[in-house]
Amino acid sequence: MVTVVPDRFRAGTARQPWKTSRAEVPRSLLIERLVAAGDRLVAVAAPAGYGKTTLLRQWAEADERPFAWVAADGTSNDPRALLLAIMRALDDLDPFGHHAVSSLDGAETQTVASVLHMGAVLATLGTPCVLVIDDVHHLVSPHALLVVSEVSRALPSGSRLVLSGRCDATLDLELLPGHVFARPLRVGASDLAFDATEGELLLGATGVLLDAGELETVMRRTEGWPTALAIAAMSLDDDNSVDDFDGGDRRIVDYVDRAVLDQLEPTIVDFLLQTAVLEELTPSLCDAVSERDDSAQLLERLHRANLFVVPLDSRAERFRYHRLFREALQHELHRRDPLAEQPLHRRASGWYTAHGRLEPAIRHSIAASDDEHAAWLVWQNAPTCITRGQVATLQHWLDAFGEDQTAGHPLLALTAASVDAVEGRADEATHWLWVAQHSASAVDYATDEDVEAHALLLRSLLSEHGLAAMQADATRAFELDRDASPWRALAGLYLGVTHHLAGDDDAARRALEDALVRSAVLWPSVHANCLAELALLDAESGAWERAAERADLAQQCVAKRRLDDHAPVAIVPAVAALTLVHRREARSARECLGHGQRLVRSLGRVAPALRAETLTVLARAALLSGDTAMTKELLRELRPLVAAMPEAVALRTRVDELDVDLEVVADTIVGPLALTAAELRVLGYLPMHLSMAEIAEKLYVSRNTVKSQAIAIYRKLAVSSRGAAVSRARELGLLDT
Repeated sequence: MVTVVPDRFRAGTARQPWKTSRAEVPRSLLIERLVAAGDRLVAVAAPAGYGKTTLLRQWAEADERPFAWVAADGTSNDPRALLLAIMRALDDLDPFGHHAVSSLDGAETQTVASVLHMGAVLATLGTPCVLVIDDVHHLVSPHALLVVSEVSRALPSGSRLVLSGRCDATLDLELLPGHVFARPLRVGASDLAFDATEGELLLGATGVLLDAGELETVMRRTEGWPTALAIAAMSLDDDNSVDDFDGGDRRIVDYVDRAVLDQLEPTIVDFLLQTAVLEELTPSLCDAVSERDDSAQLLERLHRANLFVVPLDSRAERFRYHRLFREALQHELHRRDPLAEQPLHRRASGWYTAHGRLEPAIRHSIAASDDEHAAWLVWQNAPTCITRGQVATLQHWLDAFGEDQTAGHPLLALTAASVDAVEGRADEATHWLWVAQHSASAVDYATDEDVEAHALLLRSLLSEHGLAAMQADATRAFELDRDASPWRALAGLYLGVTHHLAGDDDAARRALEDALVRSAVLWPSVHANCLAELALLDAESGAWERAAERADLAQQCVAKRRLDDHAPVAIVPAVAALTLVHRREARSARECLGHGQRLVRSLGRVAPALRAETLTVLARAALLSGDTAMTKELLRELRPLVAAMPEAVALRTRVDELDVDLEVVADTIVGPLALTAAELRVLGYLPMHLSMAEIAEKLYVSRNTVKSQAIAIYRKLAVSSRGAAVSRARELGLLDT
């Protein structure tokens, strides 16, 4: 039966746990909108616990017009009953006379006639009012909606009809024939959700005081859901921490069970529980997980019914559940059937795998305790994560397994070794490589050759037993691996580096050009390294223009993929520094020198051949830029690597040449005194039409430094002017004529 409850409405009897006299939060801004609204029709639609009733009561207290209240229920779809309830509610405000209401109560009264009669009666209503029909989601009958439509038309000027409930009934009214209503004012869940200020006010009113970080956490978890905030206050008042509060709180679970699930048909409840394992909801995914074929229609129903479903796109094709609501559903699912969760996660993993979305596939596979499949998925995703600098993601997945599980799966152990290698943890990487090679576990999702090839590649990257061993392992890894394997590009890169250190530039170029093609799409870090290595070969052959072009492309690749802090790309800024020094771009060269030095040190003891290559290039660039101190420091780091790789004849030759060139620079003598490297750099700019400030900017030093060095040059060359210094330097062969 339809219930008329103006007294309850005016008294503001609470139906949610947060609507108490000491914890109620004023909704002033919303009320201002409602009072000032020019629309006859107002829709207040939100899920349970969003404070719809309290908002309307506060509006009634702020508005001069009288309010009439009708609460709908399942019997409200009888149009005669609905008519009577509306008329009685309005009659309490402004009596129509005895016969006006009683004439509608006849058993033979027809719906159409009753509606017409009601319209005539309402036209006599002398006082503008606000009529609230609450729980309007119960109204599904077209005849009942027709009654609402006619009430909206018949209310006197200045009145408002308010439809409040869990769904927006105005959407159904707009489908009625002859719909001519003005656009309604809609207040939804996003409007009713508390902001941080309101949340803090509610919590403070209940005696819970939080710092800014704790408040932000609570607001993020509750998403402003007023009832959830009130329950959070109760939980925190019980001395629980902010981090302990989630959708598993017994009060949240009980509320969702009582206020939401108990009101729904079993089919909808089953769908909610089955899809609660999903972070996103699409019809195809939900069909796969729930093993049904009507998920699109059910999602649409949930969305229209405001059942804590949040659209993720403008077309309302992708959704998610409210965070706490989803967590409460998960706890309810576990309570009802603990064995149901794993099959749901397994089906979700299968769907994501089939659609090429490995990250959620891995997450659901881990949740399903399907370790074999999860290990294979992690292994499949490892190359992409490593080359894109996303090793933290890999580490997160490995942490979900635990060390014992990782040790029991060769693919997980190899992935762990790869992560540690990229992070420069050579000892840990060597440990996991040993574990992978000695694991007794069968590999169901990869061939033995796949595992052996990657193990050989890792051994090459971790080897400290000479260049020949590194090269042999890298060669065998390349030959053994599948042609389509993403690891082949990395093997090719490392082969190119080892050939270059050994002095076989032709073999180096062939390996690098092959790896460049293989890495063009999936391996941006390897691709950038190949470009840098080829640029180095170009520079050494005198093709500086082509070297600069490739070095620039390598830097662009690193920047585009945000790999600037990825240690394995240390060679890229090193080669860039070399080409920039050659182009006399001192400031940029110095920046690249510092960047390359930081990255190569982050490699630790991993990839000794690549580290030796990078340190050699950095040392050459530092020397050419006149920074003898950095050159000496880099050479000190290089010498142990040279000693450990006696077969690297080209490396040893380059280091010897650096030693000789360093001595030449240090011993440069002009007249009775030596010009320092810094003074030689300044001397190179003196013939140009640049001011001291402009020279300082190019050299990345202060103007006073350049001025002091110029004066020292004049003194050492026994001249008194800039022009004389340039002439004297040319006579001595220090400058080109």
